[in-house]
Amino acid sequence: MGSAAGTGAIPMRDGWAGAGRVGTCRVVSSMVELEGQDWITRGLAVIEELEGMGGVWKGRIQAPNQKGKKSDQLTIPQAGFVRSLRPLLDMPLMAKAEPAKIAMVLQAYWEGIAQVLPEPFDPVNNPKDYAIQKGQGTIALHRVLPQVIEVLRARAVRLCWSTQTPTRR
Repeated sequence: MGSAAGTGAIPMRDGWAGAGRVGTCRVVSSMVELEGQDWITRGLAVIEELEGMGGVWKGRIQAPNQKGKKSDQLTIPQAGFVRSLRPLLDMPLMAKAEPAKIAMVLQAYWEGIAQVLPEPFDPVNNPKDYAIQKGQGTIALHRVLPQVIEVLRARAVRLCWSTQTPTRR
């Protein structure tokens, strides 16, 4: 394995995992599914989809081996964000959902939070000044999300797989 043996790095054909998100997702995917931790793979795929949508998480999730700067907008490491998604990914409703659909639910959830609490998400403010998109805030709000989804379902509000306003059945 060379000098990276014992460091936790995952060998890849073109280098080491963490060098790029796409390669990392594929390699980690094959390894964690064997260990019963496919929620990690799904979480990485959800992050890729979420970042592609723009919105409040665009440019806020720090990739592995990406150095943060004072001037950037990065608020949470990728590993922390994936861990925060576990309560959502463990829901039976989300077990078979495509990452793009889960990302749409997350996007709508966070857009709603931004409507209620606009100051931390205002482009003129530095997101690093607010805990809501850092580890603690993200973990807390993602831990609540499964209950929010269940309350909506109990009220006959259908989860829409777009960023449109949820509709009643």
